[in-house]
Amino acid sequence: MEKALGAGPCPGAPLVASLRELGSPSLRIGGDSQDLAGPTAAYHFYIPASFWTTLGCLARETGVQVTVGLNFATSPVADELTTIAQAKQEIPAAQLSFSLGNEPDLYGISHIFPDEPGVTVPAFRSSPWTAKEYASEWQSRRAELGQV
Repeated sequence: MEKALGAGPCPGAPLVASLRELGSPSLRIGGDSQDLAGPTAAYHFYIPASFWTTLGCLARETGVQVTVGLNFATSPVADELTTIAQAKQEIPAAQLSFSLGNEPDLYGISHIFPDEPGVTVPAFRSSPWTAKEYASEWQSRRAELGQV
């Protein structure tokens, strides 16, 4: 996504025009990569503050709804709060939502990251990782994040 947005504070006109032609679809920032991403260089996918500036411009220019996936697998709460604050600062509130975690059924197993050859996603939780454990941990993390 960062490559598509470009290096400036606003994305290029072709991307804006394409999204407008598509009827301003929803954008999901995350997926399998969100559990490897965070606001510092310690993460496999570092998300700098400038990314949110450009994404916010894209949202304002196109009217797209943006769902930001939060790293539930490896990120400390402080990093998630940073991600939330950066996104909220740049993306209009009416166009912004958050999701916590992605594919928790994979947290107990190591698997190949399909979008980047040679990258193996580690097991984030010890097996067996049950739905009950997921729900309990999710509820705790959600409470720690506060009003989003």
